[in-house]
Amino acid sequence: MQYFLIFISGIALGFYFWYKMKNYNLDIRHLSDKAGERKTTIKKKENKMRILRLLQEKKSVVNNDVEKMLGVSDATATNYLTELEAEGEITQINETGRGVYYKLK
Repeated sequence: MQYFLIFISGIALGFYFWYKMKNYNLDIRHLSDKAGERKTTIKKKENKMRILRLLQEKKSVVNNDVEKMLGVSDATATNYLTELEAEGEITQINETGRGVYYKLK
Protein backbone atom coordinates (compact mmCIF):
# COMPACT_ATOMS: atom_id res chain seq x y z
CA MET A 1 0.00 0.00 0.00
CA GLN A 2 2.84 2.42 0.84
CA TYR A 3 4.51 1.81 -2.51
CA PHE A 4 1.27 2.53 -4.32
CA LEU A 5 0.89 5.91 -2.51
CA ILE A 6 4.53 6.79 -3.26
CA PHE A 7 3.99 5.83 -6.89
CA ILE A 8 0.85 8.00 -7.20
CA SER A 9 2.58 10.91 -5.40
CA GLY A 10 5.52 10.66 -7.81
CA ILE A 11 3.23 10.78 -10.83
CA ALA A 12 1.34 13.75 -9.39
CA LEU A 13 4.58 15.65 -8.69
CA GLY A 14 5.88 14.79 -12.15
CA PHE A 15 2.78 16.26 -13.81
CA TYR A 16 2.96 19.30 -11.55
CA PHE A 17 6.59 20.07 -12.48
CA TRP A 18 5.97 19.23 -16.14
CA TYR A 19 3.12 21.74 -16.22
CA LYS A 20 5.22 24.41 -14.50
CA MET A 21 8.14 23.91 -16.91
CA LYS A 22 5.83 23.99 -19.92
CA ASN A 23 4.52 27.41 -18.86
CA TYR A 24 8.03 28.59 -17.98
CA ASN A 25 9.28 27.67 -21.47
CA LEU A 26 6.41 29.58 -23.04
CA ASP A 27 7.33 32.64 -20.97
CA ILE A 28 10.96 32.43 -22.09
CA ARG A 29 9.97 32.17 -25.77
CA HIS A 30 7.73 35.20 -25.31
CA LEU A 31 10.65 37.19 -23.85
CA SER A 32 13.05 36.13 -26.57
CA ASP A 33 10.51 37.17 -29.22
CA LYS A 34 10.32 40.59 -27.57
CA ALA A 35 14.11 40.92 -27.60
CA GLY A 36 14.20 39.97 -31.29
CA GLU A 37 11.43 42.43 -31.98
CA ARG A 38 13.39 45.25 -30.33
CA LYS A 39 16.49 44.34 -32.32
CA THR A 40 14.44 44.47 -35.53
CA THR A 41 12.97 47.83 -34.58
CA ILE A 42 16.42 49.28 -33.92
CA LYS A 43 17.70 47.95 -37.26
CA LYS A 44 14.69 49.43 -39.02
CA LYS A 45 15.31 52.87 -37.49
CA GLU A 46 18.98 52.69 -38.45
CA ASN A 47 18.06 51.79 -42.03
CA LYS A 48 15.61 54.67 -42.25
CA MET A 49 18.29 57.05 -41.00
CA ARG A 50 20.68 55.73 -43.66
CA ILE A 51 18.03 56.41 -46.31
CA LEU A 52 17.61 59.98 -45.06
CA ARG A 53 21.40 60.51 -45.13
CA LEU A 54 21.50 59.16 -48.68
CA LEU A 55 18.76 61.61 -49.64
CA GLN A 56 20.76 64.49 -48.16
CA GLU A 57 23.72 63.51 -50.33
CA LYS A 58 21.94 62.64 -53.59
CA LYS A 59 18.84 64.91 -53.36
CA SER A 60 16.67 62.09 -54.79
CA VAL A 61 16.63 58.29 -54.68
CA VAL A 62 14.78 55.43 -56.32
CA ASN A 63 13.80 52.11 -54.81
CA ASN A 64 16.84 50.37 -56.38
CA ASP A 65 19.22 52.76 -54.61
CA VAL A 66 17.76 51.78 -51.25
CA GLU A 67 17.83 48.07 -52.13
CA LYS A 68 21.52 48.16 -53.05
CA MET A 69 22.62 50.37 -50.17
CA LEU A 70 20.84 48.34 -47.46
CA GLY A 71 21.03 44.92 -49.11
CA VAL A 72 17.28 44.35 -48.72
CA SER A 73 14.51 43.10 -50.98
CA ASP A 74 12.41 45.27 -53.25
CA ALA A 75 9.41 44.95 -50.91
CA THR A 76 11.44 45.94 -47.84
CA ALA A 77 12.88 48.98 -49.60
CA THR A 78 9.37 49.99 -50.67
CA ASN A 79 8.12 49.57 -47.11
CA TYR A 80 10.90 51.77 -45.72
CA LEU A 81 10.19 54.49 -48.27
CA THR A 82 6.44 54.29 -47.68
CA GLU A 83 6.91 54.58 -43.92
CA LEU A 84 9.22 57.57 -44.30
CA GLU A 85 6.64 59.20 -46.55
CA ALA A 86 3.87 58.52 -44.02
CA GLU A 87 6.07 60.03 -41.28
CA GLY A 88 6.39 63.20 -43.37
CA GLU A 89 10.14 62.90 -43.91
CA ILE A 90 10.13 62.41 -47.68
CA THR A 91 7.90 63.02 -50.69
CA GLN A 92 7.17 60.58 -53.50
CA ILE A 93 7.37 62.07 -56.97
CA ASN A 94 5.16 60.36 -59.59
CA GLU A 95 2.67 57.63 -58.77
CA THR A 96 3.83 54.27 -60.17
CA GLY A 97 6.40 52.63 -62.35
CA ARG A 98 9.97 53.48 -63.26
CA GLY A 99 9.40 57.22 -62.91
CA VAL A 100 8.91 57.07 -59.13
CA TYR A 101 11.60 58.70 -57.02
CA TYR A 102 11.77 60.25 -53.56
CA LYS A 103 13.00 63.59 -52.22
CA LEU A 104 13.36 65.14 -48.77
CA LYS A 105 10.51 67.41 -47.77
